[in-house]
Amino acid sequence: MNPPITATHVYRYLLCEHTATLAFHGDPARSVAPHEGLRLLLELGNRHEASWVAEHCADWATPSYPERDWAAGLAATLDLMRSGVSGVLQGVLIDVDRVGKPDLLRREEGPSDLGDHHYIAGDVKSSAEPHTEQVMQVLFYARLLELLQGRLPSYGYLIMADGREERFDVTSLLPIFDEVLREIRQIRDSGRQTKLHLSHQCGACGWRVFCRDLAQEKKDLSLIPGVGRGTADLLRQTGIATVRDLATLSLEQGRKLAEAEVLGIEVLGPLRRRARAVERGEPTILSAPEVPPPPEGIYVVASSDPRRNGGAFLYAILEIDRSGKERRETLYAKTPAEERELWHRFLERITASKKGNRRERFSGIPIFHSGGLAPATVEAIQSAHGGDPIAFERVHDEGVDLSRMLLRSIAVPTPSASLRAYTSFSGGVGADGEGIGAGQPGGSGFEARYGGPFGHYYPWHERFTATGDEAWRRKILAAAELEIEALRSLRLRLHEAAKRAERKPATTTRGRRTRNGTR
Repeated sequence: MNPPITATHVYRYLLCEHTATLAFHGDPARSVAPHEGLRLLLELGNRHEASWVAEHCADWATPSYPERDWAAGLAATLDLMRSGVSGVLQGVLIDVDRVGKPDLLRREEGPSDLGDHHYIAGDVKSSAEPHTEQVMQVLFYARLLELLQGRLPSYGYLIMADGREERFDVTSLLPIFDEVLREIRQIRDSGRQTKLHLSHQCGACGWRVFCRDLAQEKKDLSLIPGVGRGTADLLRQTGIATVRDLATLSLEQGRKLAEAEVLGIEVLGPLRRRARAVERGEPTILSAPEVPPPPEGIYVVASSDPRRNGGAFLYAILEIDRSGKERRETLYAKTPAEERELWHRFLERITASKKGNRRERFSGIPIFHSGGLAPATVEAIQSAHGGDPIAFERVHDEGVDLSRMLLRSIAVPTPSASLRAYTSFSGGVGADGEGIGAGQPGGSGFEARYGGPFGHYYPWHERFTATGDEAWRRKILAAAELEIEALRSLRLRLHEAAKRAERKPATTTRGRRTRNGTR
């Protein structure tokens, strides 16, 4: 007998269709436990739900039944619904091949098979904004409610991280949901094949190690940074199925693909070079990075709570002047109430002057970060907390995102081009196989030491604010210092790559290299 489909299957399928194949047909022993960062996130989500429910659902009922006895759970839930309770917490909704446990079933007036009332499904989420996969989970429950109460709910809802309710129309979204459910059934019942594809979503998946190992064994296209699922599908349709296939693509083959309007030369060229980097296991220069020369610079690690716009609680700063003298400072908000003052102090620190109100101290000195000071992020912080407009403009307009520069300029032999990916290689970057240092696995060991990627410090911060345990704050500060050093190292390597690219001999129209670019 096939296992039932759950809302979790729907959620994960929308993030990666291959999870459905693994969930129904994979070996459970190959799935691994969540890493510490994800466990903390799950814990935060559970705490948020419990807090919201305690405040808003005091008179709601919870069905009682033996654990995992879904038939008994459904009977208990229907008894509560027929009695007309204000709401049901963690009710059980089942059909022939589906089992659902919505966080919330809220009573609404209007006739149904239950009487003069019916129920609407909702879920409590810890994200700042609704996501498609979250909405589809609620539609999963709405379809079950339609069968069980004889009435389709007119809307569904999500409770977001800030406690607000986000509603959405059910009827208009059902065609999309029904197609998703049909595809999941196909995978479960007939074993319809899906393709694995490594992405940033893999870090939260129990199959991440299995898929990574399989991708490396097959030399899958998703090992190449910049090759999304759609691009990989297009390439496979033309017979390009592996890293080697793309790395050895000839110019003539590329032209034919461009003429067939599969992918343009301007896309295929960089992808081929990225494939070569993965094939060789060595970073390769794509274009000369436009990075200011060392040593002068300000390195900033900023971390925010993504559940709250403007919720930045950490600014770790390393300032290096022209002589190479270093100055470090860490600004940390222990509570949300301190975040406004922290932002103002950060702006003052970045634009501090030697005398009076003259803002000359850091004029022209680059500010380096790895996404923590992205324009949208600092705009949200400024909107929430205000601050000196001149200082804000400097941070907003003059920040140098080294991760984005790495993505544009260097082909790294990892599935993602990011600061985290860079730190997995202790060597430098080469130009078309001429390495500045052999890229060997090693790097900072950040994930082994801290259990998660750079910048994802807010679960630890939340644990600190909840418990007051200084060990969590010390962990954040130590990790931020390690990230600062990675930023500094990346800036130096990018500068070396730029110099290397400038020295690279020109190539003639016949492909022969000369020293001065002449034939």
